Amino acid sequence: MKLIKVQVKNFRLLHDVNITFNEGTTAIVGKNNSGKTSLTTVFNLFLNSRNIEFSDFSLESHKKFIEIYKLYEKITEDNKEDILVTIKKW
Repeated sequence: MKLIKVQVKNFRLLHDVNITFNEGTTAIVGKNNSGKTSLTTVFNLFLNSRNIEFSDFSLESHKKFIEIYKLYEKITEDNKEDILVTIKKW
């Protein structure tokens, strides 16, 4: 099996990243705090079956989780279906 392309969304510093690997060698180069370690951690996660933790999600995702939680707190019997439909769309 050959890895040709990877897409990472909402993982640590990688909000939405697409990488296509070259036939020979691919080098991951960047400034500090640009996502190099996040990318290698993604591979480590899946190759070693580690559980994803809340801190593994991007900061942008944290904002969405908080919005969804606040909406979830407002659920009543009368609005339950509408709110759950809204949450599922996110």
